Amino acid sequence: MSVTPLALLLLAAVYQGQQAGPDVPVPDGQEMKRRVMSAMKTSEKDLENYSCTVRDEGQELNSDGSIKKQESSLKEQFFVNGVEIDHTLEKNGKPLSPSEAKKEQQKVDKEVRKYSDPKQAEKSRAHDEKEVDVFLRAVRLSSGRRTSNFKRSILMYDLSGDPAFHPRNLEERFAE
Repeated sequence: MSVTPLALLLLAAVYQGQQAGPDVPVPDGQEMKRRVMSAMKTSEKDLENYSCTVRDEGQELNSDGSIKKQESSLKEQFFVNGVEIDHTLEKNGKPLSPSEAKKEQQKVDKEVRKYSDPKQAEKSRAHDEKEVDVFLRAVRLSSGRRTSNFKRSILMYDLSGDPAFHPRNLEERFAE
């Protein structure tokens, strides 16, 4: 249920790009990494003010490229103490059956109770922050440049593996 590190990085780059005009120098990769972590911590406090509806769609393809299986879901997404909670409303375009809806509501209620405890929420956020930290240590941001899209200034960087990154455990090897 965590936000992917790349999405955070891109959101921070877009946010930072909107803050400055075209004459402002582009921050180097290390500075951008620092800003991403800072923005992530700041935005956690604001997340509880928002909820959204998320539609997920997936397709499984045959070897010839034709669609073998198609799935979709509609979820309400909200945050409790900075932890994302997804409440499934529909599967494959159909509302959940009464028994499925009851089970889903019980799951959501359990997560809300769990993450209403600040200690539990902090554990989850710490795990998410660790994932982002590992990702940011594993990549090198280079060739920073400012572009414009829909009249907005956007910062763009090339991502590559950082040769100075040395994984400390098996989990970090996957970031390599």
